[in-house]
Amino acid sequence: MAISLLSKRTISAFPVSIGTSLALESLFTGRLPPYDPDRPIPQKMDISKYKYHLWCVDTLVRNFIGALEDKQAREDILSLTEEIANGVSDEMSIIQDIYASEGKGLCTPIFYRSEHSHIPKEILRQYKGKTLQLVHSMDLVAKYLKSHTAGIEFTRSHLPTLNGNVLITTHYAVDLLDRKRYRTMDLLESHTGILKSYTKWYTKYHPVGKRDLHRLPFNGYLLPIMGDNTLIKPMSITVRKQVLEIAEKYNWTPLTTESKVRDNLKKEGISDVVRI
Repeated sequence: MAISLLSKRTISAFPVSIGTSLALESLFTGRLPPYDPDRPIPQKMDISKYKYHLWCVDTLVRNFIGALEDKQAREDILSLTEEIANGVSDEMSIIQDIYASEGKGLCTPIFYRSEHSHIPKEILRQYKGKTLQLVHSMDLVAKYLKSHTAGIEFTRSHLPTLNGNVLITTHYAVDLLDRKRYRTMDLLESHTGILKSYTKWYTKYHPVGKRDLHRLPFNGYLLPIMGDNTLIKPMSITVRKQVLEIAEKYNWTPLTTESKVRDNLKKEGISDVVRI
């Protein structure tokens, strides 16, 4: 089954799931014809600027499942834990080879999985339907990989401790809160292949209608209020609109400090916010 799963998933210029490949194509020249030859590469990055590239295992699993062309396989993901895990493990080996050959060993890929145990349960999203099925599958696959695959950093809460500039690919906004643990951390999005420094991470907040969120810094005070699209549920639209008004009133920018955010929120009556 693992072979059939691997052969029936959409790939691009690298022989890994398309979402993962599109991120890699911003770093390296592809080995295969791209899925969309007309797609412009967002930017060609200098991989030598980074000592490590952190890859979230859940993101690799999500990309793998999303790339499956077999509809029945996507619907039966909970019964395919071992096959999906083996497929993801194969992709991890391919990624390592890409960094060693195309990347000349200048940057080391690190695969990690955080349980996010430090996040209070009351601010976590409650999943339903296919999303709940996907979350369960990611958890089962991660547990299988933990028992059968070496070289993955499993943590209870925060990201692995590393010394140097770090690139990260994850669909969990909360992982970005660990930015200050490293000299530099930039986000390379899967699927889009877009590189984002922390001044652009406001795009990871849950949308507030069509409002522009560019004034919002990304920090542990605002994430529990604004929420995201994967893990943290947003507060009411009324509260979030009030935060945007506060941001305008006090001239916030993505560089505004956490202490100023906290003080301004408290002054405007938004207090007792859980900080992640």
